[in-house]
Amino acid sequence: IGIGEDFFSDARELEFLSTLQDMQLVDQVEKVRFEKPQRIVIMYNDIVIRFGQPNDIIHKFTDLDAVLREIEKKGVKAQEIILDEGQNPIVVTGNGQRISPDAKESGKGTGEN
Repeated sequence: IGIGEDFFSDARELEFLSTLQDMQLVDQVEKVRFEKPQRIVIMYNDIVIRFGQPNDIIHKFTDLDAVLREIEKKGVKAQEIILDEGQNPIVVTGNGQRISPDAKESGKGTGEN
């Protein structure tokens, strides 16, 4: 990258970083990885967060904040939070179970324990 060149080819990635910096979550973020094509992965307190494409940023961060509060309140040992599959976030626990943040375990795990 030369002087004066844009670091990001997609302005939404810069908007993502600006919004992340404004959120209270930023202090616990260990790593942000921009993958191609346009996928963002965040490492937050040893939880992999699959943010997906940098669209609906405010909505995704609002959902993420609510999910993080809920799993902390319930004591869920989350391994991964998926924000880019379907309408609602998915929490994957250490044993492979997939749960919705506002529901009990769905039983739709990988079958691995």
